[in-house]
Amino acid sequence: LISLVFVILSIQQFFVVVHELIAVALIISGFRLAQLTQIRDQAQKIFQAIDTDGSNSLDRNEIGIALEELTNRLKGKALSPEAIDALFLQHDKDNSGHLEFDEFFELLTHCPEI
Repeated sequence: LISLVFVILSIQQFFVVVHELIAVALIISGFRLAQLTQIRDQAQKIFQAIDTDGSNSLDRNEIGIALEELTNRLKGKALSPEAIDALFLQHDKDNSGHLEFDEFFELLTHCPEI
């Protein structure tokens, strides 16, 4: 009987610990979600500023101008036209000749070149 009570208490304690771990994980993921939301909001503002023709997509020229402006402001090494073309083609997943916001966001978050 004592061992049965111990097992039951252990199972209850196990579920309490699991519940607490899940609660902590949800809090942490909530912070991550909030940060991601803020990052996406900022990226959306950048996207809209680069989208000079208001088409809700970025063409190769708009991306090129934005990257040139970025490197000028940061006094960094300019990307070659070939490198810009390669980045553009790599992220133009639907081969539309334009980057929609999700493609642009991926470019921003997955490219160490920029």
